[in-house]
Amino acid sequence: LAPPPTRQISSNGHAALISRKSNSAYFLIILVTVHACAVRTMGHRHRSKHKHHRVKHEHKSRSSSSKRKKSRKYTDSSESDSDTSDEMRLREEERQKIAEQKKLRKALMKAHETPQQKRARRIAKKMAKEAKQRNALGWTGAFSDYSNGDNPFGDPQLMKPFMWQKKYEKEGRLNVTTSELIEENRIRLLENQTELEKIREKRLQREAMKNELEVLRRERENKEFVNWIKQETTFHLEQARTRSRIRMREGRAKPIDYLATYVSDGEDQDCEHFEFLEPTKYAENLTVRDYEDLLVDIKVYQEYHGEALNQFWNDMATVVQHRLNQQQATSAPTSAHRQEIHASVFADIEEMLNNKDVEHLLILEQQIQNKLNTDQSELDVGYWEMVLSLLRLRVARLRLNEDYKRRLKKYKQRREIETSNLTEMTENAQRTWKTLTNEEREAEMIKAYREGNYSPVCLNPKSVPQNVVPLGPDHKKYDINTLRCSLNKNNWLDDFIAEAKKGMTSDEATFAVEENIQKERAYLWSDRFRPRKPRYFNRVHTGFEWNKYNQTHYDLENPPPKIVQGYRFNIFYPDLIEPKPPRFKVSPCENDSDFCILKIEAGPPYEDIAFKIVNKEWELSCKRGFRCQFYNGIFQLWFHFKKYRYRR
Repeated sequence: LAPPPTRQISSNGHAALISRKSNSAYFLIILVTVHACAVRTMGHRHRSKHKHHRVKHEHKSRSSSSKRKKSRKYTDSSESDSDTSDEMRLREEERQKIAEQKKLRKALMKAHETPQQKRARRIAKKMAKEAKQRNALGWTGAFSDYSNGDNPFGDPQLMKPFMWQKKYEKEGRLNVTTSELIEENRIRLLENQTELEKIREKRLQREAMKNELEVLRRERENKEFVNWIKQETTFHLEQARTRSRIRMREGRAKPIDYLATYVSDGEDQDCEHFEFLEPTKYAENLTVRDYEDLLVDIKVYQEYHGEALNQFWNDMATVVQHRLNQQQATSAPTSAHRQEIHASVFADIEEMLNNKDVEHLLILEQQIQNKLNTDQSELDVGYWEMVLSLLRLRVARLRLNEDYKRRLKKYKQRREIETSNLTEMTENAQRTWKTLTNEEREAEMIKAYREGNYSPVCLNPKSVPQNVVPLGPDHKKYDINTLRCSLNKNNWLDDFIAEAKKGMTSDEATFAVEENIQKERAYLWSDRFRPRKPRYFNRVHTGFEWNKYNQTHYDLENPPPKIVQGYRFNIFYPDLIEPKPPRFKVSPCENDSDFCILKIEAGPPYEDIAFKIVNKEWELSCKRGFRCQFYNGIFQLWFHFKKYRYRR
């Protein structure tokens, strides 16, 4: 065999390189082919030799049958051994042949692969080797992608087993091998992973339990929230009823108060403050502002009562809204034109709606609504909308009238029962009074007098004639308050001073030195109230300071001079217009840095007041005696100064 002709060498030398590579590949193929032929020749010789040996053995067996019978056992064993050895030899040859073919294919692949393929093959081989090492180390899961060049620890020898020299020396295991280290690390890693998995499962269980508890807590809070909403609704409803009672008792009731009493069948009020009428009567002859307020109040009560009285409040809102529209139309400049339009068609509409009950009116309302929703091109929309509004007004009035009849019947029954009970009690009392002796009657009269039954009863203003001016309990209360003020006019200041002097010791003295305040502008409320100075009773707390210098130069018989240790300001504001507590502000003194100005502001009708005090840091702890409060018209500001200890 001759090698293929080589190509001419070009100027750049690439052809020569290709020729040399082709020659090397060609000779490699020749070498592999020769080796394969030699292997086949050796196998053919071996098979022919084996065949000749078998023929010769058969010939000998035919000539000496007696010997074969005698030595059958020996011959069978030798044949089985030879067959086994031959089979093993053939298998080995087959394996060698497969390995040679594999090497040949691998050599051919390497000879014809490009540099990129070679690089990819080596990288894949390296990655497979690292994966094998990781499997040997027991790295799975999150560690399966770690390598010496790529790991979050920056360790170039991460896959090399670490040997703690001192530890193994202490344990007497210096001769431990690398495989043992790898196995120990793998077992330890598996144990750690198992422990981590258990911890993770416990954490998931805790989170699941926490979520369940959170769900239960939210459900409990939702139930409580629903109860709170119900309680809040009930509270607001009770407050609204209380306001209605107070207004009706004081003779300044609003229409909503009568309506609220009406829906409760008159149970919330006394008969002298409430007259059971048709509900539309309570909303007559009102102004535009009153009708607007009544609509707002109706919405509030409708929200409080819920679905129980929803229809009643809707009907009342319809009636009130109609009367509000009438009032606004009367006051509008185009009311005459609107009245003409209404008068021209009002009779026809009334004739259409008369002599119909609620059910027929509701059916008619549905028909008109369907007509307006389907086609409006050939309809007088304004006319039918006016018919619809008057129809709804008629339905609302009919339902309110039926409701009034039902409630009036119930109200009369309850009043009859109360009247009968009262009559029975009166008759029993009269019969009992007749059976009493003179002494028992006198005792009963004394008891009634002590209980106040002989005092005059305040009458209802509606039952008093117009030419009579009744004197109510307010006049009597005014007289009593006048007498009290005349008695206590000169006593409140003495009581205030006595209260402020409580607990005063020998180390305290009165402090009444005011600082003049320059008024930059007049008070805004000076035109309504006469400004005045508040009354006050202040105390200054003094004492000795036993520092190192005073301990050296003074003793108890010759004490050092006293210094100011705190103040107690008690300022009286009995007639404040606004219920806001007074405020104080501390500003430095311009002429002397050892003192500062304490300014107290309260509001009308009192002027601001200021005091000049020692400029030191305050103790703001309640345990140190600090107090700043406004109670019963008295503003108290108590404080002590901080004491600084000398330290080297």
